[in-house]
Amino acid sequence: MGFSVVERKIFAGFLFAFPKKWCNFPNNPVVWDLEPVEIMACFLGEFETTIDAKHRLAIASAFRETVVPAVDGEDWVLVLGPGKRLWLYPNAAYLKLMDVLKPSPFPDRQTDRESMMFAFARNLKSDTQGRVVLPEKSMERARLVEKEITLVGKRDHIEIWPTSEWERHVEAAMSSYDEMVYEAGARYKAGGQ
Repeated sequence: MGFSVVERKIFAGFLFAFPKKWCNFPNNPVVWDLEPVEIMACFLGEFETTIDAKHRLAIASAFRETVVPAVDGEDWVLVLGPGKRLWLYPNAAYLKLMDVLKPSPFPDRQTDRESMMFAFARNLKSDTQGRVVLPEKSMERARLVEKEITLVGKRDHIEIWPTSEWERHVEAAMSSYDEMVYEAGARYKAGGQ
């Protein structure tokens, strides 16, 4: 079940007002046992924008409005994703992902590979206009030389695509789009993912 931005803001306000796991309401002898509920931002859509000469990227207002700072955090984490594309996560969503990677007290191949993910990640703060500055090194690793880009919502993160590459990807994917929708419907009916 999805929650609207308004519902997420109300829930965030409730958490702020009642930060403990339980609450006693006046004239009510019931103790409410509140379990943590995950209501992370969900990014949808595609938005064309540009990267300016100072490497500033304006995050689309539709994406910014989806973020509830009390739940998702105020900052962003930039990572190098598959296909050498840059991904932006609200910092709370990224921290949740990192919780899954349990560190081992002993070195192993997996933690060695994971070190690259941490090395390529960057914390970014947005300015008052909703822009973040993309580090030069991150842009080089992603081979992001075009200034015209498309921000693509992908559930818990935003992908940064060169617009020309995104349009080629969309054109190639359109031939199988109907089948993709039918498969999603079949998984939904089957109760799977």
